[in-house]
Amino acid sequence: MSKQSEQISLLRFDDEVKKNYRWNFTCNLLDWVFFSMGMSFASVNTVLPAFARHLTSSNFLIGFIPCLSTMGWLLPQILIANFVQKLKRKKDLIIFTGVGERIPWLFLFLVVMFLPFSSSFLLITFLILYALFSFSGGVGGPAWQDMLAKVIPLKKRGRFFGWSNFLAGGVGIFAAFLSIHLLKSFSFPKNFALCFLFAFAATSVSYIFFILIRAVSYTHLRAHETSLHLVC
Repeated sequence: MSKQSEQISLLRFDDEVKKNYRWNFTCNLLDWVFFSMGMSFASVNTVLPAFARHLTSSNFLIGFIPCLSTMGWLLPQILIANFVQKLKRKKDLIIFTGVGERIPWLFLFLVVMFLPFSSSFLLITFLILYALFSFSGGVGGPAWQDMLAKVIPLKKRGRFFGWSNFLAGGVGIFAAFLSIHLLKSFSFPKNFALCFLFAFAATSVSYIFFILIRAVSYTHLRAHETSLHLVC
């Protein structure tokens, strides 16, 4: 790509970003808010350990839950960064992995609510589905961050992250109190099953807003780099 054609592509890219800025700002904001709301119903720090405590007395397995969350988010990004860098349409990958971040909560609701399995089976099923959720987020993470950087201009990102975290915190408080109400009002396992259902519902709403984002592609790519180069 010549320098002149690169400049033309960049100008077209900037025009597309500006034209769709308000729309993408709103859709990304609502995606963030509703996803955060869903994660409050299935908090890795409170709800999930409490659920696991009903299934096992092992502190190791209960402590493994936040470890699984961190590992699932970070490890895939190292391995997939180079692949994601070459994609022209990163939104397609996020749409695919986004299913893996929502469906586990629906499956957990169905399994916990309607299938009378043993505690050991429920624990194994829970860990598998939560691993699917965590690693799906990790695989889609680099593409999501890259797309977000493209559709939200640099000088607008402070406003975006400020409003996103402010509103997400507000709905998170609401979801936390509703979770407490569900856990106190219903007996085990129905109380946790309802939390998982609310988590699925909220993250599904966020998925709809994500699909509505108008992704802007920029075809200029850097020279080939390996994942090791990206890490180092």
